[in-house]
Amino acid sequence: MLRATAGGTSVGLLAALAGCSDETSTDGENGDGDDEAETDGETETDVLEYTDWTYDPSELSRDSIVAMEMDLNALLEAEPSYAEEFRSDLTERYHESLEAEDIDAVVNAGNAEILTGSFDPGAIIDEMSVSEAEGYAGFDLYDEEESSVTVATDGEYLIRSEPSAYQSFDAREEIELLIDTNAGDAARLADESDLFAQLSDGDADGDMEFVHVQSESFAESASDDAVVARRETATVESSGTTIEQRDLYKSEAGIDLDEIESQYQSADVELDDISRDGRLVTIVFEMSTDEYLNTGS
Repeated sequence: MLRATAGGTSVGLLAALAGCSDETSTDGENGDGDDEAETDGETETDVLEYTDWTYDPSELSRDSIVAMEMDLNALLEAEPSYAEEFRSDLTERYHESLEAEDIDAVVNAGNAEILTGSFDPGAIIDEMSVSEAEGYAGFDLYDEEESSVTVATDGEYLIRSEPSAYQSFDAREEIELLIDTNAGDAARLADESDLFAQLSDGDADGDMEFVHVQSESFAESASDDAVVARRETATVESSGTTIEQRDLYKSEAGIDLDEIESQYQSADVELDDISRDGRLVTIVFEMSTDEYLNTGS
């Protein structure tokens, strides 16, 4: 669920990397809930960005969608106290031959995870217990034996999807949609969602970016004080993490800025700034890096 509580989303790397739920609250309660870049001047490779891969939630009849983008090197350089546990959490869903230091970037979109780096995706999949490959739009898709997981690669990206049991689509369906979305053949959240557009003024500048956006139809039924979309950008350092959190409310009438400020002042964070522009509330705060990235969140 989207939460309006102090301390941000507190995503937790384990939860983030395993895929986040898209269940979303519409009751407005302030409670818990669930381009291109040149390399060495010789070749061009695609930068891994969540906006390229994240599909419009209505494509799979979802109430909302969660997406996240991480600069893995920056997070590991911050040296969180549980770094070894984090490395294990990141790689154990694939095979022990995949090492965290070989992963450059991670994107989560819906219930899927996309990895890129210096590792060989095909060699990793060869070590897994999977079905024979089936081709789709330049990718090879494999179903894990005795599970609902599907993995895929085109030789550059390693994709894994594991939808929750309650969801109406399967992993293969989500991966095929991700591939189509990245290719521009399916509706992207960044192109289709007016809610997302209202969060996205200006470029993100951080080591981690998180968004949780309701579908347009689901947001219509939300109460005035519900947060219908959130964008969170974090700059992570060993000494602490600075977060800019943008919350889009269903209605201006539902915003109590004094109440929101009091929550952050009473939480274990340092509130730097809080401002309001129509339905959009922007909160800048600092907190312990371990607490922000805590896998136990």
